Amino acid sequence: MTMGYSIRFQVTRSLDCEDEYEPLSRIKAEIIEDEDDEVPGSVDQKVGELHAFLLSPGQDQDDIEETADAESYELHQAVCVARTLPEETIGLDIGHGKLWKPIIFVDSVIVDEAHRGKALGKLAVLRLLDVFDRNSAILVLYAHPMGGSKMEEADRKRAMAKLLLYWKGIGLDLVTEDKEDDRYGFMWFDTEYVRPTVDDLTRGRMMLELVPLGELS
Repeated sequence: MTMGYSIRFQVTRSLDCEDEYEPLSRIKAEIIEDEDDEVPGSVDQKVGELHAFLLSPGQDQDDIEETADAESYELHQAVCVARTLPEETIGLDIGHGKLWKPIIFVDSVIVDEAHRGKALGKLAVLRLLDVFDRNSAILVLYAHPMGGSKMEEADRKRAMAKLLLYWKGIGLDLVTEDKEDDRYGFMWFDTEYVRPTVDDLTRGRMMLELVPLGELS
């Protein structure tokens, strides 16, 4: 058996809810390098992790923002960004103030340095969709390089360009190209129209740039 990777998920609920309705769920995924049966003493090893949130549909607009704000600043920003997307695709019925599609917000993806360049960040996001996107959803992800605030400006720009190219490889698109806009770095797609799969990734039908994965939080 050759060494492979798997993704393991853990879900926790953020709020006590009636009727088993969960407006917000926290999702943690561990990226695991599976044990190699041909190597004595080999064991499963965690080599990265993903953190995300799932906002359930059916909520009022004000409730969505209140829930997100109570959870984290990043999630609140993601919801605000989602509201600026085209109404026909975002899943937020502005006229009735209801969310009619789930929003999956990827808060962070981190892969150990020794395992970068293997598209494991993409693998984790696609498996996230496999598990939690039951029909169609809005995926929102915020990309920025690890240690971006401590990097030299030229290095930060190069790292950001590579990171954006990396995530565009699974179909994510920037909300805005304007680098002066507060929304710059937020990326998204609607899985009703863009639905990449793990099979696409493993068969090489996606861009597999060997670039460092950045922390997205």
